[in-house]
Amino acid sequence: MTIWLVEPRDPLIVREGRPFGPEPGALATSLPFPFPSTMAGGARTRSALDEDGIFKYGREDKKELDRLKEIRIRGPLLVQLANEDDTIAKHEGEEAWLVPIPQDVQLFESGSKETVILRQLLPLDPPARAQTDFGQRECEKHLCVVGIEPAKVPPGKRKPYDHKLHYWYWKYFQNWLIDPTQLVKRGAVSLSSLGHEDLIREYRMHVSMDSNKEIGKEGLLFGTSGLEFTSPGAGKERLHDARRLALAIDVEDEAMAPQAGVAGFGGERRLVTWRQSNAHFPPCPPALKQAIKNTSMWRQSGSAGHCCPSSPGSFWLGPRARRTKTFAPSCSCWDGPLPLCAGKR
Repeated sequence: MTIWLVEPRDPLIVREGRPFGPEPGALATSLPFPFPSTMAGGARTRSALDEDGIFKYGREDKKELDRLKEIRIRGPLLVQLANEDDTIAKHEGEEAWLVPIPQDVQLFESGSKETVILRQLLPLDPPARAQTDFGQRECEKHLCVVGIEPAKVPPGKRKPYDHKLHYWYWKYFQNWLIDPTQLVKRGAVSLSSLGHEDLIREYRMHVSMDSNKEIGKEGLLFGTSGLEFTSPGAGKERLHDARRLALAIDVEDEAMAPQAGVAGFGGERRLVTWRQSNAHFPPCPPALKQAIKNTSMWRQSGSAGHCCPSSPGSFWLGPRARRTKTFAPSCSCWDGPLPLCAGKR
């Protein structure tokens, strides 16, 4: 297995499947994060290029194409790159892997814009004589209300913090999965130390040109929305403190590795750099495996969850909204790099 870093040089467009025709005012909107299938297609294409950068297989090369389709990847994960070179940056002494923020955490105001107070969302016992529509169908019998016990709400009538934090560093994410009380008891936690905001969207307006008259064609305007992989600094000097971000995938077939270099990728073939890395995906520590075994239930999002550690970029961790769903405490993904969030009823 080999880690490959894909660093977009332009705002990346990963289409979501909506029709995008020649109608005036059409907008090509990117997904918030690439799917594993998108990265797998990019890796397989880069693995089949000749010395001139041309795809070397045709329809008649069925055997080679079938072999190409067997290339498997894990990922993508978001990662922060060092400013001085192309290696993975260090954050508090560890590699700066970034994963989606746990959905069972609530951030509260601490009195400072730079820090927040963390609390865990847990299944609650409804008050006496309270009624819900849970359990009307067989598949909903284990659904329950999720929230924070009144005794555990931060004092001072603090409001939930309106934040844009979307990714946590792996160190904090792992600690939250193993024992959320460690971060809860710390009190105020720095937002910048927890992770990053969501990827910034960059909007562009395009016009179709008449090559003969060298003017824009009437009504043929369309827009694009891409993802910026440069996180601006929080202070006034936003460019000075900017941080480089990239996508990381683990390619299992070393014999058919992608070709390094600059290439087009995604919608409009925006430029990205493919680069091999000596890093490894963060492993699942024994303490986390034990924490999963000790619990009687698992919490999974009600969003678009894939219970598969080979596609960590495509699932959320923890309850997406007000509900949780239970699963038997046994799963083959315990030995994978990214287990699902576990919690007790």
